[in-house]
Amino acid sequence: MNMFTVNLVRLSAIMAILLTMQSCSKSLVYSPALNLPSKPLKQNETDIHAAVELFPETRPSANGSLTSKGISASLGYGFTEKFSMTGRIWFALQSGILRSGMSINGHFIRKIDDDQRIIILPRLGVALEQNTIQGYGVSVSSVYSSKFTEKTAIYGGAGLLWGFHHLEQEVNALGMSKTPMGFGLLMHTGFIWDLTPSIRVNMEINPIYQINAFDNSQQFIVSPSLGFGYTFHK
Repeated sequence: MNMFTVNLVRLSAIMAILLTMQSCSKSLVYSPALNLPSKPLKQNETDIHAAVELFPETRPSANGSLTSKGISASLGYGFTEKFSMTGRIWFALQSGILRSGMSINGHFIRKIDDDQRIIILPRLGVALEQNTIQGYGVSVSSVYSSKFTEKTAIYGGAGLLWGFHHLEQEVNALGMSKTPMGFGLLMHTGFIWDLTPSIRVNMEINPIYQINAFDNSQQFIVSPSLGFGYTFHK
């Protein structure tokens, strides 16, 4: 068992323990960013990435803003040239309450040619407040990626997301009994600049049309991301 697999098992165990915790939350944050490398990871290659982001708020009316500033970090591993996985964590830096999250992402890659590929990205995640899980989410995106020049690449795509606090009904501010959940349409646009064969800059804009079924509200949110990645090539 390699080190990445061990860390992934530990992350899964931590997530399973946190799933037993409960508390009350006003608004949570999540990270829609992808932060892709310009080329698929090869077998046994590892990729790390760190970024600053504007995270979408799950309940903007409760928090008073559509987004919150924060940071994210991810660790990816290539099992084959057609499949890789990434573990991701994020932390909001605004407000006096610690709000964070983590996700496990899959990358199913269909190569078109040496410069182009289609990627299907399923994601499972949790959103936390004060280290206590308050929300769960799942999403899937389809992304097209292509080399633009020798040192640059672009990608774009769309996806769907669903998140919930729990699956029991509560009474909202309007006096209606509803399940605390929401849906969204994700869009992804990204630019990659390879500074060296290993080091890259990622710039992303992720527009989101978000529907909060519990609060009976909708928002259009733009979530940008800027970060640096490093791939450990074999």
